[in-house]
Amino acid sequence: MSILEIGTSGLLANQRALDTIANNIANASNPNYNRQETIQATRTPINMGYGFVGTGVDIVSVKRSVDTFLVDSMRVQQSSFNQVDTYSRITNQVANLLADSSIGISESLNSFFSSLQELSNDPASVPARQLLVSNAQVLEDRFNGLAGQITQETQNVNSEMSQIVTDINRIAGNIADTNTRIIGLSGSTDSTPNDLLDERDALILELSKYVEVSTNTQEDGSINVFIGNGQTLVIGGNVNSLTIRPDPLDASNVDIAIAAGSGSQPITNSISGGKLGGLLQVREAVLEKTQNSLGLIATTVAATLNDQHKLGIDLNGELGVNLFNDVNDINVQFDRVSASTSNVGSGIFRASIDTIPRPNTETVQVFSNSTNILDTGNLTPLATGQLTINGVNIRPTIAADDIVSSSDNAASAIAIASAINASSSQHGVVATAQTNTLGLGQFTAGAFAAGEFQINGVNIVTAGTDASILVQDINAVSTQTGVIARNDGNGNVTLYAEDGRNIQLTSNTNTPVATFAHFDTNSAVALDKIQRSGVQLTSTRDNISIAGGAANSLGFTAGTYPEQGSSLVASNYELEYDGTSYRLTRLSDNVLVASSASPNMSADGFTLTLESGSVMAGDKFYIKPVKNGANIFEFNISDPLKIAMGSPVTVSSSLTNDGNGSIKLESVLDTSGMPAATSGTYGNAFANPGELTPPLRIEFISATKFRVMDISAGGAGVQIGPEQTYNANQLSTPVFPMSGVVDKSLPGPNQPYTFDPGYRISLQGSMQAGDTFEVGYNINGEGDNRNGVELIEIQLDKLMSGGSATFQDSYVQIIGEIGTKAAQAQVNTEASETLLSSIKDRKSEVSGVNIDEEATNLIKFQQAYQAAAQIIVIARSTFDTMIRAFGG
Repeated sequence: MSILEIGTSGLLANQRALDTIANNIANASNPNYNRQETIQATRTPINMGYGFVGTGVDIVSVKRSVDTFLVDSMRVQQSSFNQVDTYSRITNQVANLLADSSIGISESLNSFFSSLQELSNDPASVPARQLLVSNAQVLEDRFNGLAGQITQETQNVNSEMSQIVTDINRIAGNIADTNTRIIGLSGSTDSTPNDLLDERDALILELSKYVEVSTNTQEDGSINVFIGNGQTLVIGGNVNSLTIRPDPLDASNVDIAIAAGSGSQPITNSISGGKLGGLLQVREAVLEKTQNSLGLIATTVAATLNDQHKLGIDLNGELGVNLFNDVNDINVQFDRVSASTSNVGSGIFRASIDTIPRPNTETVQVFSNSTNILDTGNLTPLATGQLTINGVNIRPTIAADDIVSSSDNAASAIAIASAINASSSQHGVVATAQTNTLGLGQFTAGAFAAGEFQINGVNIVTAGTDASILVQDINAVSTQTGVIARNDGNGNVTLYAEDGRNIQLTSNTNTPVATFAHFDTNSAVALDKIQRSGVQLTSTRDNISIAGGAANSLGFTAGTYPEQGSSLVASNYELEYDGTSYRLTRLSDNVLVASSASPNMSADGFTLTLESGSVMAGDKFYIKPVKNGANIFEFNISDPLKIAMGSPVTVSSSLTNDGNGSIKLESVLDTSGMPAATSGTYGNAFANPGELTPPLRIEFISATKFRVMDISAGGAGVQIGPEQTYNANQLSTPVFPMSGVVDKSLPGPNQPYTFDPGYRISLQGSMQAGDTFEVGYNINGEGDNRNGVELIEIQLDKLMSGGSATFQDSYVQIIGEIGTKAAQAQVNTEASETLLSSIKDRKSEVSGVNIDEEATNLIKFQQAYQAAAQIIVIARSTFDTMIRAFGG
C-alpha cells in the first residue's frame, strides 16, 4: 500500500466528514433533524515481514445521533400534553360559561321565585302576574341559551374531530409513502437513509399530537403504526384510513371508525391521547355531563312546578294548566329514545319521566285492601318471613292475636295489626285494624228463624217486614256480634265491625223468603262466608316500605310510601336485547340498572315503553331521559290571569256549631279527575269543571263520632263510608283517606275500597253533637294564595341529587364540579408541558446540532483534510523523484 493511497483515503474520509458537518450546520435550526456523524474505520494493515503497516482509512457509515427511548418518550408525552391541553381549553370555556351571571340560570331562578312571592302577597294583582310571566320567559331564555351554547360547543368538537381525522389520514399516507421510499433505498445498500428516517420520525411525532401512537419496526426498515387498542393505521406502505360517521346510537354525535377489510370497525371507545382523545374526553365527561345536568334541573323544574300549578285555580276559577312545557308530551317521549342504525327489528320505544314527589310533609298512611266475602277458612294468615316493613321481618300471626273474631282469628286484620305492632319500635310503623265494612245489598223482606241467618255465630231472629226492622234486630245483639248494621233508606243493608274483627255470615239449608242481594240465604246449600277488614299503617318516621311474598295476599301493595325523591340521574342509557332479556345500562358509570324479560321497565326515575314494532336479538337503543330538558324548556302561559295561585277547595264551619272545633285544608294532591267512587281506585274530586265531586258535609253525631256526607243531591245527603272516630286530644285528625267505603254498583258484591278525593283535610279542637263543616269548590279564588305558597316552597324543596339539593344547590354543584375539572386540567396541562419540554431538552442534547461543537469539528477535519492533501503532494513529489532517479 503506497503513501498515495493512504493519503487519498484520508482525503476522502475527511472530505465526507466535512460534508456531514456541513449538513449538520445547515440543519441546525431544523427541530426534526438528528445530528449525523461520519463513522470511520482503519483499513486492514499489511504484513511487511518486519511488521504490519497501516493502509489508510475507510468510511463505514453516516450515523444518526438518536436515542429511541427519548423519541418514544417524546411521542407519548406529546400525545399526553395535547390531550390534557385540549381538554383544559374546552373545559375552561364551559366553566366560564356556567359561572357567567349574565348567562347562567341561578339569578333567573331567584328572580322567578321572587316574583312568585310578590304575586303571592297580592294574588289578584295583574302587574304582579305580568312580572311573573316576564321572569318566567327570562328563565326560559336562560335555560335555552345555556343549553344551546353547550350544544354548539358539542357540534364544534364534532367538527374538530372531523378535521383531525382528515389530518391523521394525511399524515398516515405520508408515513406509508416514506416507508416505501425507505424500503427501496435500504434494499440496495447496508446504509440507512438518515434524512428519510428523520422525516418519518417527524411525521409520527406530528401524528402523536392528534392521537396516541405505538410503533413496530420491521426488518425491511419500515415502521408499522398503531392507534387505539392496537388498531393498525399504517402497515408498510399501506394505510387503513379513519372515517367519521354519525354515532349509530346517537346521531347528534360523530363516531370514529377504521378501515377493516371491505368494511370498517368502530374505534371511538378505544381512542386515547392527543387532541382527538382530549376531544372525546371533554365531549363525554364535560359537555354531555353538563348538558344532562342542565337538562335534569330544567326537567325537574318543569315537572314539579307543573304538577303543583295544576293543583290550583286561576283568576277565572279554572284549574291550573302546565306552567312550563309538558315533560311527558308524547313527542318528547319518543325523542328520548333512538334506535341503533344497525338494528334488525322494528321496535319503537318511548321514555316518560316518573312523577317527581315533593318531600313528605304529612303523616304517612298506607291502607291494605279488605278481602271480598270468601268461604270460611280461605283467609290468609301471616307466616314466618312473608312480610317485612322498613326492612324488619314481621312475626307470624297466631289465634291469640285476635280473641274477638268468631273464625279465622289468625288471619284477621286485628291479628295482622298485632303482629306488625309487636316490632313497632324497630320499624317505626303503627298498624290499626280498620272498620270492617260488608255490604249485604238490597234486602228482600221476610222473617229469619234461628239458623237461617247468623252474624259471627249469633242468630239474627227477626220478623223482617222491612230493612229498618232487620237493622234494629241486628243492632240489638251487637254486643254479642261486635257488628252494627245500617240501612241507607233504599233497602240496602251494610254491616260494620268498628274494631276490625272478621265478619262471619252463616246460613243453614232452609230457604227463607228473606234474603240479600249479595248473600243468598235462600240457597239450597248451607253457607259459611267470611270477610276480613283492611289495616292502616301510620309511620312515626319518614316512610313505610313494604315487601315480602305475602304482601299482596294480605291486601298490601309492595313498595315504599310516599314515593321517594326523584331518582333521575344526569346520564344517558343503553338498552340491549339479547333475545331473552332486556338490559338497561347507565352510561355515566356503566352500571346495569334494570334487566327484564319485558321491554317495559322503570329505572332511575323514568319508564321505558315499547310503543310498537318488534325487537330482535342484538338490537340496541339509546335513551336520553333529560339530555334535552334545557333545550326544550318553555314557559307555557301567555295570559297572566291563567296563573293558578288559589286552591280549588274551600272548607267552612257552620255558624251554629256549639263546639270550638275547626276544619283545615291541608293540601291538594291530585286534580286529574279520576272517578270518585270506583272500587279499588283512589277517587278524585275534580272530575267535573268548576265543582267538587262530590261536595261534602261533615256531621258530628257525638263529640267522638262523625259522618262524611255526599251533599251533591242536596238535602240531608248520603253517607260515605262508616262512621269515623274523632279524638279531640290529638293535634289534628285527618279525614282522608277513608277506608271501608262500600261500592254499591251492580252486580256485586264489591270489595270495600279506600275513598281518597285527592285532597287532605283535618279537624281540630273539641266538637259537640250537631257540629257540621262543609267542603266545596272555590268558586272565587281572587284573593287566594294557597297554591302560590306551595309553588314558592318548591324553590327550597330538596328535589335534586336524590333528595339532597335544591335547584340552586344543584346548579352550584355543576359550576363547582366543572370549575374543579377546569382547575385540575390546567394543573395537568402545565405539568405535562413541563415534562414535554424536559424531554425535548434531553433529546436536543443527544440529537440536536451544537454549532460550537460543529465549528470545532469543522476546523479539525479541515486541518485533517489539508494534511491528507499534503500527504498526496509529498507522495507525488516522492514519485517524481523516483522517476527521475530511475528513468532519467
